[in-house]
Amino acid sequence: MEVDLSRGAVAAMSRHQLAEGLRPVLQVADGPAPRLVGSSAAAARYRLVLSDGAHLQRGLLATSLNGLVADGALRRGSVVRVLDYVCSCIQNQRLSKLAEQYFDLIEVDKVYLISEGSLKPAQKKFNPLNNDNEIFVDHRTSIEICSIELENMGSGAIVDLVGIVMTVEPSAKIMRMDDTETQKRTLQLKDMSGRSVEIIFWGKFCDAEGQQLQLLCDLGSNPILALKGGHISDFSGKSVVTISTTQLKVNPDMPMAEMLKQWYMAGGKTAPCVSLSQDISIISRIYVQKTIAQIKDENLGAVISHVVADNFCYPACTLEFNGKRCNKKVTRNGNWTWYCGRCNQSFENCEYRYLLMCQIMDHTGTTSATAFQEAGEAIIGYTAHELFIIRNVDQDEVRFREIMDAVVWRKYLFKLTIKEETFNGEQRLKFYIDGVEKLDALDVSHHLLEEIDNLLKDVSHSAPEDASSYNPNVGAGNLGAEQGMQTSNDAHGYTAGVGGAGPIC
Repeated sequence: MEVDLSRGAVAAMSRHQLAEGLRPVLQVADGPAPRLVGSSAAAARYRLVLSDGAHLQRGLLATSLNGLVADGALRRGSVVRVLDYVCSCIQNQRLSKLAEQYFDLIEVDKVYLISEGSLKPAQKKFNPLNNDNEIFVDHRTSIEICSIELENMGSGAIVDLVGIVMTVEPSAKIMRMDDTETQKRTLQLKDMSGRSVEIIFWGKFCDAEGQQLQLLCDLGSNPILALKGGHISDFSGKSVVTISTTQLKVNPDMPMAEMLKQWYMAGGKTAPCVSLSQDISIISRIYVQKTIAQIKDENLGAVISHVVADNFCYPACTLEFNGKRCNKKVTRNGNWTWYCGRCNQSFENCEYRYLLMCQIMDHTGTTSATAFQEAGEAIIGYTAHELFIIRNVDQDEVRFREIMDAVVWRKYLFKLTIKEETFNGEQRLKFYIDGVEKLDALDVSHHLLEEIDNLLKDVSHSAPEDASSYNPNVGAGNLGAEQGMQTSNDAHGYTAGVGGAGPIC
């Protein structure tokens, strides 16, 4: 039989606000549990927990009612009508002060740093929240809002962000390393800290929230984006990448979003902003930033500082595929024939082709680059097939080492291709050697003299009318600063590494 409990009675009883003559109907939620204060059962005091359907109240049963427990009339789940009670308020002043101290600080959806707290299993009969554990605080406990700056967080960390979407790029199809296709969309997020960061959407996020954000930005609106569970990447500066468990909310109904809107309309739109998604090591230097097209068209001078001797080549398919040489890697069958998965055919012979991994260096730094067949032959001086025979058929390891060692510290002019590839959800720039020429010292000298002449012309044009007050060091410094500020939306190469402004001796 259903019984209507007196909801709200427990709160009224604890505040001594129960109406006179009201006899609330409550249910025994836990107990009665004996609390012996003497040697006889009659002297026992029983503890129990009463519920009004909304709140719980602990209490002690009067000894005159112990007979109800003894004969089983009062037990867990029993419904009782309270005829008389005495409410004693025991106030812990220290806990009361703690509650007042943290009441305004703790808010839903915020992250906190808690120290000197005690982690204990949750007592679910006294706590309506669905948590497995509880943190108990005392006078030693410290609770602070988590304000770790994004720029100080390491790669791989998980972060929650709220910011204003400044730009959204169209969705693009990206081919992964495993030859599967996915989508990528990049946007820029800004907040009141004076920082902006690149957010990269992958897969499903590009069409759902990504499309919604692009439409809003195209209409002239700068929406608020709340991102929960983003993955920090250190590739080319800081960026935040979506993963499968990431949650996104566009224009969320939360106080922080409203604060961002007010700040943005009050001048935040034009406030100075520093992007965290630039390579800090490059920003700290004064180099010319170049587009990929510029790097492709330039011959860059450098030396080879290291060559990976192991796995310098791969067995390639010699068949034609769609009118072109296949050149895909083949595998050995059990009958010692070769099999190409692309052509779906087996054959007796293959050709070994270069997949030469090397490190190239100039005065600005080093970078890794890959040389394929033609570039590899220009560097080594032998075909990959010839070098494979020397090492694996003739087994002349001494001659093989001499050939590889002779390559190191040679000076070349390299023509590079730079590609943006994705591996495990992170962007990476891959350098490929397209062309190799031996360094011509005379050509380099002419080029450097031209560069010096151009610099002197720029300095002379910018000199003040009063030449007597001219300081040449100031002119050179300004030039460097202007070069460092050149930007390009599709720029991926810098003069750091081998992406120099010109050939290097």
